[in-house]
Amino acid sequence: MGRPAILTLPVLPSFARAGSNDYEPSEPTWSVDYSTRGDIGQVNQFYGTGAYLFLKTPTADIPVYLQRSGWQYQGSYGQVDLPEGIPDIRFTGPFDQAVAHQ
Repeated sequence: MGRPAILTLPVLPSFARAGSNDYEPSEPTWSVDYSTRGDIGQVNQFYGTGAYLFLKTPTADIPVYLQRSGWQYQGSYGQVDLPEGIPDIRFTGPFDQAVAHQ
């Protein structure tokens, strides 16, 4: 017996007016999740390909990683070309890592 095929299609909201065939999709929206490394009380979440990880360090240098079959180092925040729409990363309180994802 063969494996079942699963077909997934993106669902886009329709903002078209009645009688209009023009539709321009909006730019992808980025969200940023802040958390504390090593805190097992944090909700664990898996991030897909294309997510960016930012780590707070004792110095001003913030390493940036890109999710592509694992986290791959890209360089330092402010020196890496990031996609349009990623909000500024600002660590506050106890948070020392951030993940930007769509």
